Amino acid sequence: MARSHIKRNQQMTPKEFYTDMWEEMKGFNSYLEEKGMKKVNIAKSLFSIEKKPLTLAIYPTASSGSTYSESNEASEIMTTFQMYCNRNATEEGAMEALDYYSTLIEWLHETTFGKYSEISNSVLCRMDEGEPVNGFVLLVTSKLEDETDAGWF
Repeated sequence: MARSHIKRNQQMTPKEFYTDMWEEMKGFNSYLEEKGMKKVNIAKSLFSIEKKPLTLAIYPTASSGSTYSESNEASEIMTTFQMYCNRNATEEGAMEALDYYSTLIEWLHETTFGKYSEISNSVLCRMDEGEPVNGFVLLVTSKLEDETDAGWF
């Protein structure tokens, strides 16, 4: 079967999207510093996330559904933000997780990945609720391409 050499719309690949996202995430540490909070370590996977407190892993979602999808001239990509804050089984440890959780959500509301992005789901993890660590997980859905036009013709 012959392959077509005509490319349809030039759209960002998943690798290009994540490379751009990881670069953009450097701005999150500046945002934290402005708020008087400690910087976080940014990782691209969950490997060794629990070895260093205040580590934020940002990676392509796989276990919770589709990573990338296309439908009706539109494409979306899913990303997980998972943060290990601490293993401090105290109120202060749990509150640190809440502080970083809230601050990341605030920052994500001001930052767009792709053409559009939103928090699809999130969970705050607290040791006082039986979790092994204090931290959180957020699922972000980003639209990469959208051929629809919202205007009138």
